[in-house]
Amino acid sequence: ENVFAAVPILRSRISRNFKVEVLDDEESWKLFTQNAGKVVNLENIKEVAKQVARECGGLPLLMKIVGASMRGKEMVQLWEDALSEMRRSPVPNINGIYDKVYKPLKWSYDALEGTTIKSCFLFCALYPEDFSIKVKELVQSWLAEGLIDELRSYEESTNRGIALIENLKDSCLLERGNFGDGVKMHDVVRDLASWISSSSSSEDGCKAFVRSGLGLTNFPEVETPDSVKRVSFMHNRTRNLPESVVQCPEVSTLLLQGNRLLRIVPEGFLTAFKSLKVLNLNESRIKILPQSLLQLRELRALLLRKCVDLEELPPLGGFTKLQVLDCHYAPSMKELPQGMEELSNLRALNISRTYALRHIQSGTLSKLSSLEFLDMSWGAKWGPTRIAELACLERLTTLYINLDISVLVPTLFRILLFPICGEWTCNASLN
Repeated sequence: ENVFAAVPILRSRISRNFKVEVLDDEESWKLFTQNAGKVVNLENIKEVAKQVARECGGLPLLMKIVGASMRGKEMVQLWEDALSEMRRSPVPNINGIYDKVYKPLKWSYDALEGTTIKSCFLFCALYPEDFSIKVKELVQSWLAEGLIDELRSYEESTNRGIALIENLKDSCLLERGNFGDGVKMHDVVRDLASWISSSSSSEDGCKAFVRSGLGLTNFPEVETPDSVKRVSFMHNRTRNLPESVVQCPEVSTLLLQGNRLLRIVPEGFLTAFKSLKVLNLNESRIKILPQSLLQLRELRALLLRKCVDLEELPPLGGFTKLQVLDCHYAPSMKELPQGMEELSNLRALNISRTYALRHIQSGTLSKLSSLEFLDMSWGAKWGPTRIAELACLERLTTLYINLDISVLVPTLFRILLFPICGEWTCNASLN
C-alpha cells in the first residue's frame, strides 16, 4: 500500500521494478468510505467527501489516513476545512500524512545523487497537475538554466537530460506521460516538489512561484518577488498580460506557454524580468514580441513553438548568449529577424513548418558558427547552391531540410561529401 516507502527496497534488493497502479475513482471511493464510515453518506457531507477522496490521488495509504481522520465527523465545516487544507497546502497538515507518505517521498528525493538531478526534479513541479511534459522542452529548459553542463555538445546535453529523466523514473519520482515522448509527476510527488520549491530557503536555491493550469484569466501578483527564481503561469486562460508588474530581479525562467487566448505581450511586462534565461511562449496567439525583449541580455532559450499567429520577431543581434531559438510551426512568420547572423552562441535553431518563410537571406545561416542542430523541414526547398552555405558549419551534427531533388541529383554525390555527420531527413519534390 505504501508505494513510496518501498522505493529504497526496490532499488537495492531486487532486480525488477513493478509499477503499482493507483486506484480508479470507484475503487478510491470504496476504500475511502470503508475508513471514513457511514458519515460520508450524509446528504450534506457526501459531495464534499467525494472531493476530499479525489484529492488523495488514488493512493491507498492516503485514502486510509484521510478517511480514518475524518471518521465520525458530522459537521460539514470540518470536511470543507479538510478539503481546503489539502488544496491550499502542498503538504496537507492532516494527522499522519507527512510521516507516512511525504517523509518516505522526501527520502527518495534526498537519496538522489548530486544537486543537478534534484534541481531538474524540482523544475518539473512548474508544470500543472497530471500534465504530460514534453521531454525535448524540458531538456531545452534545463540546458538554458545551466542545469546541464554547457561544455557538452548539444547532442550530448540532450542525451544527458534524457539520462536524468530515466534516473528520476527509476526513483519513482517521474512516470511515463500520456504520449510517447512525455513524462509526468504523480500529484502527491508534485505536491512534495512544490513544497520544497516554494519554501523561503528552497534547497536548490531556486524558489518558485507557480500558478499553472488553474484556468486563471489574470496574471497574479508575484509573492516575495525579490527572492523568486522561477515563475510559471502556463496553461491558463489569460487574454492580456499586465503592462507592468512588480520587479522580479532574480527570475531566470518565465513559463507562459499554453495560454492560447494570449495575443499581446505589453512593452512594460518583460521589463520586470531582466535576468531571464528561459522565456517560453509556446502555443500562444501572439503576433509580435515587444521591443522590450531586447533588454533580456541573459536570455538563453526563446521558445515559440506553435505560435500560429506570430508574424515577426524584433532584431536579435544583441542576444549573444542565446543558445536555443525554437519557432517550430509558426506558419505566419515571413522572415527571420534582423541580426540573426550575430547569434554567435546559438546552438539549436528550429524553423520547421514555417510555411510563409520562403526566403532566407544568403549568408545568414553560414555565420552561426556554434550551430549544432538545424531543423528547416517542411519549409522552402533547398538546392545545392544554398546547401553549400551550411558546409562551413563545423559543429553541425543534426540537419533536417527539404531537398529539391530535381535540382540536387546531379550534384548529390558532392553534397554528401560535406563534413556534416549527423541526421538527415529528405522531404523531396519530384516536380
